[in-house]
Amino acid sequence: MVFTASFMIAGGIQIIVSRNVDSRATYVVGVSLLLGLSREIFPAYFKQAAPLLHLFTDSMMSIGVLSAFLLNLIFRIGAMRSATFEFEDADTSAADIERLFRARGRAWSVSADTIDRAVGTTEQVWQHLVDAELMAGSPSVTMTYNDFDLTISVNYRGALLSLPNVGVRKRFFLEEESFSYGLADFLTGVYPDRMETRAAGENAQIRLIFSG
Repeated sequence: MVFTASFMIAGGIQIIVSRNVDSRATYVVGVSLLLGLSREIFPAYFKQAAPLLHLFTDSMMSIGVLSAFLLNLIFRIGAMRSATFEFEDADTSAADIERLFRARGRAWSVSADTIDRAVGTTEQVWQHLVDAELMAGSPSVTMTYNDFDLTISVNYRGALLSLPNVGVRKRFFLEEESFSYGLADFLTGVYPDRMETRAAGENAQIRLIFSG
């Protein structure tokens, strides 16, 4: 029993910390554990509850699970965070995009791996749009995070990014250069968990979705 319980406890801790533990998660885990333990510390208090409530307060497990479920629902309110970065033209450097993404990622407690993927993929997409001269006007990037998915939306005026358009104005002098550029095009499509494009008149949007 001790052997099995040890692995169950270790597995439960791994599940709890598998995502970034922010203030919301801290309250959910901490309050749920305290309420569950209180069932054994103050058994007389719970016995005085109405008979209907005994269905939910009969054990530490039921109290802890129910408390975690309800608190998680409450703390999901307002969990969606969003920020929009507007640029004067398409000549924005990759360093500026990376700096904005990483600063916002730290503020939102986004995992470093997810931010690295978002930065690399967004820079590729942005460079493809610039090289193919598909982007005009003042583009903007919207960054949205809901504790599960990080969504990067590139909004601009111009044509949608597609493989036939990528690099159409770029001349290759070496076969290796052409292969490298084509490989970068391929990676752009598979590196995000999902990639969506949409257009409405002259306005185009590319959405890159990364599951954290």
